[in-house]
Amino acid sequence: EFKRECDAMSASMVFLYEPAYPQVHDLGVSMAMRDLLQAWCQEADVVFVDLTPAFKAAEAEPLYLAPVDFHLSPAGNRLTASCLATAVVQRIETRRSRAGE
Repeated sequence: EFKRECDAMSASMVFLYEPAYPQVHDLGVSMAMRDLLQAWCQEADVVFVDLTPAFKAAEAEPLYLAPVDFHLSPAGNRLTASCLATAVVQRIETRRSRAGE
């Protein structure tokens, strides 16, 4: 329903996949749910932003409040915002290039 509303308003829906702590730090953890959601997004023409590669590459600051809490730390929130902004700008540029602007 939300996707139909976005389409009616010429707005792009964006799905942001934030990996769980084990998906970043344990190579043996399943990524099946991510893969399923990514496939659905591709089929539905929804922008899928996977934070997993960026989270795995980040080494400067802890991205989670672990071991006390597994919510994102301020550094994790900054990285999330940066990845989301990059994806949105890329989507806008892609649309402009398709439109010949």
